[in-house]
Amino acid sequence: MPDDPRAARRLVQSRIVRSAVAAGDRPGADLALADRLAAAALRPDPAPAPAPDGELDRLLCAFLGATLARRGPDVHDYLSGSVGYSPEERTGLPHHCGHRLLRLRIVPRDLPAGALALYVCERCGSAHTLPPGGEPPRAVLGPDTLTLHLARPLAAGGRYTAARQPIGGHPEAALPVAELAPGAREVTVPLPRDGAPGLRRIAVALVADGEFSVHQLPLTDDRSTRTTPRKAGRPCWTP
Repeated sequence: MPDDPRAARRLVQSRIVRSAVAAGDRPGADLALADRLAAAALRPDPAPAPAPDGELDRLLCAFLGATLARRGPDVHDYLSGSVGYSPEERTGLPHHCGHRLLRLRIVPRDLPAGALALYVCERCGSAHTLPPGGEPPRAVLGPDTLTLHLARPLAAGGRYTAARQPIGGHPEAALPVAELAPGAREVTVPLPRDGAPGLRRIAVALVADGEFSVHQLPLTDDRSTRTTPRKAGRPCWTP
C-alpha cells in the first residue's frame, strides 16, 4: 500500500468506484475506471501514464456527477465498513444555512494515508468532502447560478460537474463535465429551472490534479438569493 497521500487517495477513489458498481449504482463498465485509478496510484515511477492525468480526472468527475445525481449526498458512504471516523471537531465556520460546520477525518483502516476530510453541518448533514488540509469554499446562491469561491486557485486547472440530489427518491441528471483553466478561483454552475417538489440539495464535484472534492448546500424551489448566513435556529430551507 502506498504511503504517498496522493497515491493513496487514488486507491481510495478506485474503491469508491468499485463499491458503486457492486451496489448497482453504476454499470460494470466503470470497473475499467477503477482499474485505471488503481494503476495510477501504484505506478512505481513518474513515467507517463497510459492516459493523461487530465483525462483520468475528467472520467472521475463524470462518475462523481452521475453518482451524486442518482444516490444522493454521501458519496463517502461507498467506503462504509472499511474506514474509521475521527471525533468531530468544531471549525468556527458556518454552512450556507448559517449552522455550524464540524470536521472529522475518514480514515481507511488499511490505507491511513488515503484519509479524507468530511465537513458536516449540524442542520444539513454532509456539506464538504475534501482532501485533508482543504478548506471549504464560500458559496453564493443567486436566482440562476451557484458560485463557489475557492480558498486557493487551482494551479493546474480542473474539471467540475453539478447535480441536484435525489432527496425523496427523485433521480436527476448531472451537468456535463466542464473544465477550469489554471489559476481558476471560482466555480459557477447553473441552477435547475424546473420546480421539482420538496427540499433538494445541489452538489458540485470538483476534480483537480488527482484530488476530488464535493460541496453541497440546500436548494429551494424559489432559489434563494441569500448570500449571508441565516440566523441560527431557522430551518435552512427558509428563504
